[in-house]
Amino acid sequence: MTGLRVLLLYTVVGRGGDAVQVQAMRDALSHLGCEVALVGGQPLRPYQFSGAVDRPRRTLKELPWWTRDLLELGVNLLVAARAFRASLRFRPQVILERLTPYGPAGLLLSRLLGVPLVLHLDAPFAAERSFRGERMFAVLHREVVRRAARRAAVVAVGSEASREHYRCLGVPPDRFVLLRNGVLTDELAGPRDGEVGAPVIGFVGSMARWHRVDLLVEAVARLRLQGLPVSLVLVGMGEEYHRVADQVARLALGDAVRFTGPVSREETLAAIESLQVAVLPHTLPTGSPMKLFDYAARRVAMVAPDLPNLRQVWGEGTVAFFPPGDLGALVDTLRRLVSDGDLRRRLAEAAWRLVAERYTWERQLGEVLRRAGFGPMGGARPT
Repeated sequence: MTGLRVLLLYTVVGRGGDAVQVQAMRDALSHLGCEVALVGGQPLRPYQFSGAVDRPRRTLKELPWWTRDLLELGVNLLVAARAFRASLRFRPQVILERLTPYGPAGLLLSRLLGVPLVLHLDAPFAAERSFRGERMFAVLHREVVRRAARRAAVVAVGSEASREHYRCLGVPPDRFVLLRNGVLTDELAGPRDGEVGAPVIGFVGSMARWHRVDLLVEAVARLRLQGLPVSLVLVGMGEEYHRVADQVARLALGDAVRFTGPVSREETLAAIESLQVAVLPHTLPTGSPMKLFDYAARRVAMVAPDLPNLRQVWGEGTVAFFPPGDLGALVDTLRRLVSDGDLRRRLAEAAWRLVAERYTWERQLGEVLRRAGFGPMGGARPT
């Protein structure tokens, strides 16, 4: 794949995991020896949650969903125009697009330039909209996905649930390839030093409603009432940030909980390494949350809800699973891990090996490109 020219497209991404994901894909392609041109609707600014960058986002969130969607469609068409201009100089051999709900940019460019298209479909948009009680232009979404997927050499999805969802929208079954989230090879940590001090539990990432950070805060409060001197570190921001802060105050947890706010990627990884136990309290049943790969890469024992999409990635012996939404079970799981250093080390080492062997971005994107017809010599499958 050395020298393969990849045009990487995105339209609108968030300021946390979405932006980190796009940056990681760009870096992994570069590590594979590809030349990458990155074109998007706005600069990638992960972790910026204040100032001039934040004000337009707050305004957009106050608009009706259909207004935001129409604006996003307009941004996608702008991305197509920008990408076309970039293509005149860059002359891509393949287009990799992180598809938005109605985004025809990659489809239009692939047809116009005669260049193979690879689609990346994140967790189903409908699932997130449903959780928030929002709607979407379902017919338009289905038509764009179906047409783009039939043009694409491969369609990368993050989970089996996502694959089934998009198959029902009309994506040909032979196009799919699984592209979990992951880590860059150079983010895999070496052996951990011995642990000292009181146990530290943590959560890293967006405080979205479906992550149920409130459940974790309640669990830590109960552990402390039981006499365990645990503390909690919450890294990141999100829509539930202020609600969680109010909960911490209401439970009188005081110095037992530390909010870092938004921090850089390097600071995030360092914060994970300071933990003894890293938690995903809850998630949607469709994706493969990035935070779990980050936890595993830094050799920290993980706790997560026992959902099929997570089991399909992590299997047995890598994560301490608990029944989703069960506060008592979460408390018991955390107590067991906090009290058993050997169990923590066994889980952490098993998860680290799994990520190192299967879930680096370099390995996964290399497989996506091979499935698209680009082998070590950079040859392309006819379109």
